[in-house]
Amino acid sequence: MGLFRRARPPVALLVFIWLAVVSGPPARAQFGGFGLPELSKSVLDRAGSSTRTHLEQLKQYIANQQWHEAIDVLRQVSDTEGDKMIAVDDRLAISIRQYCQRRLVALPPEALAIYREQVDAKAQRWYETALGERDRYGLERVVDEYFASSYGDDALNALAEMALEAGEYDEARSRWQQLLPPEMPKSRGLARPHYPDADMPREAFEARLVLVSILQGDLERAKSELARFQEGSPMHRGIWQGGTAFMQKRFLAC
Repeated sequence: MGLFRRARPPVALLVFIWLAVVSGPPARAQFGGFGLPELSKSVLDRAGSSTRTHLEQLKQYIANQQWHEAIDVLRQVSDTEGDKMIAVDDRLAISIRQYCQRRLVALPPEALAIYREQVDAKAQRWYETALGERDRYGLERVVDEYFASSYGDDALNALAEMALEAGEYDEARSRWQQLLPPEMPKSRGLARPHYPDADMPREAFEARLVLVSILQGDLERAKSELARFQEGSPMHRGIWQGGTAFMQKRFLAC
């Protein structure tokens, strides 16, 4: 059976996917930060003198578990030099602000909690305003400047849903993948970092990726994602067992 690429899927399929998405308690994923390679000496040499000084201090603070001091450095560098670009390796350059957010999500939970106490109120205002106005730029700003806040995952999910509605399936997939653990340790160098502890369970985002593949007409990918999903959490396996045969027969048959 052929499958459309941009038309809406059958209502029965949307209902089935939605049941899989909303089932289960909203527990945090708790898979931890993905880390970030240390900047090489050659990279630091290309940075400004004040940036080099601060980043060297940061290494010491993290090594000594001086979390308040480490967070102060990251926030100061982000606020004063955030728009400048810095290379993290030979292939990737990101803004200093993005680099600081990456370092923040790589911190242990107790350090991340300190940061969130400082910024969550502002991040929440930005997020709720942007969401209420359906302002993708505003949501992007939350992700760019407060990715490590408690509202970074909410902004990512909203951006993914808006991209899906607009038929921007690759963008939707990329955003939802940021809410899942990286598949391989080497992915820690990707341009888009992974959020460390999303509010919704990972199965919710995995279910959305199945839907994206269906809408793209990528049946083999959808089958693979569906099989991987079924191997996961017991709480979600049951609901999929009841509908997988129907789903494959009606929508995934080649």
